Amino acid sequence: MPKSVTIEAGSIRHILKVGPILLFVLLSFYSVATVRIHKKTKLLLISLLIGALSCVTNGDARAFLRLVVFVVPIYTIYKHDISVNVRFVNKLFFLSVVVAVVSYHIGVNEYGYFPGPTPRENNVQWWRVSLFPFATIPYSAAFSFSVLVLNIICEKGRLVEKLAIVLSLYFIVFSGNRTTYIIILALTFIYLLINLNVTYFTYFVPIFTIVTVYTVLVLPIYLISYDTPEIINYVIYRSPSRPPLSEIINTPRLLLANNLLHIYSTSPLFGVGTFDLYSYFPNAPSHSESKWLSVLTSYGLTVLPIFLFFYKEFINAVRRLNWYGTVFIVSLIIYGAFYGSFINTYNFIFLLLMACSTRSYSKA
Repeated sequence: MPKSVTIEAGSIRHILKVGPILLFVLLSFYSVATVRIHKKTKLLLISLLIGALSCVTNGDARAFLRLVVFVVPIYTIYKHDISVNVRFVNKLFFLSVVVAVVSYHIGVNEYGYFPGPTPRENNVQWWRVSLFPFATIPYSAAFSFSVLVLNIICEKGRLVEKLAIVLSLYFIVFSGNRTTYIIILALTFIYLLINLNVTYFTYFVPIFTIVTVYTVLVLPIYLISYDTPEIINYVIYRSPSRPPLSEIINTPRLLLANNLLHIYSTSPLFGVGTFDLYSYFPNAPSHSESKWLSVLTSYGLTVLPIFLFFYKEFINAVRRLNWYGTVFIVSLIIYGAFYGSFINTYNFIFLLLMACSTRSYSKA
């Protein structure tokens, strides 16, 4: 596992990281207060008001600020259909590829841009590549995924789009990022359901969710009884050989999910507010937690309208055959289920996924 880099609250790095989104939130309050409430964003405001009331009642100012910083940018992006320009995203992507090459040769990017030996002590995952430094390989996969989908949907036969598709696919395949693989499989399943019958697709959503979660949790256990190729072991188990069944069952993500659910059970309606996981579980693993479980633990069922909002947006996108909304809302949901690191409104990848989900086919 990579060593996490702790940024001290109030430091220059912390201000540079969260300052822009705080400014965006302050500017967004004018829109929230003066512009007529849009029907599709009403659920976000309901969640914000109920959650804020709970935080104020409990005297938890920090939890209140975190809720505002999370909800208000989402509200503003969806209310005003703030989107991204594909050409701009492609320029950022090509620049990132160049930086990946340069940074590797100066010893910064520990994964590298081409499968092969790396300068890291542990070369078990020697075949993985990344646009960014070692600790942020999910960022690389998510960014490449966004570029891939945008260019596939907007593809007009231009060379630059074809090059973006090939390069982004390359950085996805060799990222070894299991969450992105799961998203691609889930979207393939959704695509098949849509082509079967758009009208009745909504009835399959709960079944789809159950099947996806079951597959993610059970597949590694199921494969334990078979002789799987070494490359499969690398992808699923992060090891050239299969670990014992006890290790698969007690993976860091499952342990963290169990810990968060235990904390949530102490206050399921309004949540526990600001909490320190390690004060509850001193031996909890150091790993990326589920963003959605973390939000649920902090605010309880007061955030249910947020989940309903994304569900409604997903259903509306499917019914309108809007692949931007369909693909990127599913991506947000699944990335949020497995990661907590970049599902924050001050993170570039999260804002990119959000802005991609509001695109329409008329936007260039």
